[in-house]
Amino acid sequence: MRVLFGPKWLPAVPALTILPLIVPLRMICSVLFTTSLALGNRRLDLRNTIINFVLLPSGFFVGAHWGLLGLCAAWLVSVPVAYAFSIPAALRFIGVRALGVVAECGSPAVAAGVMYVAVVALRPALAEQPPIAALGTLSAAGAFVYFAVMALISPRHLVTARSFARSFLAN
Repeated sequence: MRVLFGPKWLPAVPALTILPLIVPLRMICSVLFTTSLALGNRRLDLRNTIINFVLLPSGFFVGAHWGLLGLCAAWLVSVPVAYAFSIPAALRFIGVRALGVVAECGSPAVAAGVMYVAVVALRPALAEQPPIAALGTLSAAGAFVYFAVMALISPRHLVTARSFARSFLAN
C-alpha cells in the first residue's frame, strides 16, 4: 500500500487483507451463476438476488458494530452463507458436480498457496531494498513460483491458459 498509494492509506491495510479472501469463491460463483442464467435459469438468478438482499445487509448491520474490520468480516461470512443456498442449485442446473469444480480448482489453489509462502519467506530478505524494487521482485518471484508449481502439478492448466491467451490476443 505504502509503495503505490503512500502512507495515508496504511490504515486500510487490515481491511484490504481480509476482503480478497473471498475473491476465489466469488470468481467461481460468477461463472456458475452466469452460466446458469445463460442456460435460461432466471428463477435461480431471482432467488440469488433475494438471498443476497436479505443476508448481506443483515451481515453488514451486525458487522458495522465493529467498524470497518467488522464490515469486512461480515462480508467474509455473509457471502459464503448466501452462496451455500445458491451453489447447489446452479450446479444441478448446469449439470456439473461440486467435486469436479473443487478438483479443477485444486491445482491453482495449491500453486497460489505455495506462491504466498514463497513471497512471505522472501520479503524479509528484501527489507533493505527500495520499496518499489522489493515490490517488483516479490511480484516476479510470486509469478515464477506460481507458474513453476503449475508446470509441475498441472501442466494441462497452463496449456489451456496459453491457448486462451493466444485466441484472446489474436482477436
